[in-house]
Amino acid sequence: MAKEIDHPRYYNMGGEIGSDGSAEFEAIKIIEDLGWGFEFCMGNAVKYALRAPHKGDELGDLLKARWYLNRACRYGGRIRARIFRKIDIEKAIAAWALVDVYERLAETVRLTAVGDPFGALNDLNIYMVKFGAPKDLE
Repeated sequence: MAKEIDHPRYYNMGGEIGSDGSAEFEAIKIIEDLGWGFEFCMGNAVKYALRAPHKGDELGDLLKARWYLNRACRYGGRIRARIFRKIDIEKAIAAWALVDVYERLAETVRLTAVGDPFGALNDLNIYMVKFGAPKDLE
């Protein structure tokens, strides 16, 4: 499963494959080089966490959210929440039906929204226990 999450075949179309299993010009490497890495990772974590219960492969999407949170943690921690945010995150969580049944997942989204990848990663790992997912080792 890790290979499908970390470096699926279709991610590796851009250049030679390195020792880490990724292509020289993998899309995320380009995004990070442009200076958008932290925000991209946090945004993708929210996307996968919100959609996970509704797509049919909840564990697969949770693993992807965890991968992006791990990558965001490499940037050194919290950033302050954007003051220009237009969306009420609590209303968004309610609209995605994460309240009550998926409260731990809702907390993952809340912590991601305020720029705390470490807290979000912790909550996501706790939520994933119900799937028998291995403890995140990164």
